[in-house]
Amino acid sequence: MFRRIRFVLLTLLAAAVLISTVLVGFMVWAPAPTTQAIMVALRAQAGMHTRSLILPDGTRMAYLDGGQGEPLVLLHGIGGNKDTLLAVARHLTDHQRLIIPDLIGFGDSSRPEGVSYGPQAQARRLQAFVQQLGLGPVHLGGISMGGQIALTYTALNPSQVRSLWLIDTAGIWSAPPSEVQLAIRRGEPNPLLLRDENDFPRFLSVVMARPPQLPPPIARVFARQRLADREREQAIMNDMVREPTEKRIRGLKTPTLIMWGQLDRVISPATVPVLQKLLPQSKVVIFDGVGHMPVMEVPETAAQAYLAFRRGR
Repeated sequence: MFRRIRFVLLTLLAAAVLISTVLVGFMVWAPAPTTQAIMVALRAQAGMHTRSLILPDGTRMAYLDGGQGEPLVLLHGIGGNKDTLLAVARHLTDHQRLIIPDLIGFGDSSRPEGVSYGPQAQARRLQAFVQQLGLGPVHLGGISMGGQIALTYTALNPSQVRSLWLIDTAGIWSAPPSEVQLAIRRGEPNPLLLRDENDFPRFLSVVMARPPQLPPPIARVFARQRLADREREQAIMNDMVREPTEKRIRGLKTPTLIMWGQLDRVISPATVPVLQKLLPQSKVVIFDGVGHMPVMEVPETAAQAYLAFRRGR
């Protein structure tokens, strides 16, 4: 009996080693397909399905859609895409319908040349997207650049937004500058832009207090995607700074959850009181020991805080 048990255990161990070796081999020799397969699995785990539609201007907008109930449209930040929000999505789709688009210029959506990618232009594209899906008034959220677009959208369409979820949001440029903003003002290389294929871990250390340790082949896949869009990302950052959001949103009465990482190096937590004064119906959640990406660093806790906000309303 002991020999049989030992044989079974050794067989299982050998199988595990073989599977692990095959996976490592796929990562090394076919990192892009492996990364795509991982994303497909994570989407399925989150209950999200890939969709796309064509906007009236002819551009294609890809998005993830999952869950049931009142729709929450969630917007990614610069350098991100719809998959950036999968970690938090898996904790939300049991409670409502969740829609996460690739904003135009990102992910699997169109990248037209010679057009604006500023917050106002993106907000108008988002308006066409929401209308085409026939969603009616939505709950709207966004992280960083996505938060600035969400604020701009709400200022343009206040009756079409039931509530706002702002996560380390950009656009409040009267607030004290962050570490990243000060570095840019000193003329140093923009810490948010990648320099080469091996630069992705450094970027993660800027935007997260506790960055994940990605296998180098996978990290290089993400880096190549970012490097291909480097000039566009720089232009978008310039457009974001040229469009301050304060005047548009002052006194906006939309119920709002402001969520921030206490160790955010990209957009200073000192933005929070400024934003709170602008939005009289806002509540604040600050996460200790978290950087610019609460929805990736503490996704379950962030989702619970958001759901508690919705229940409290």
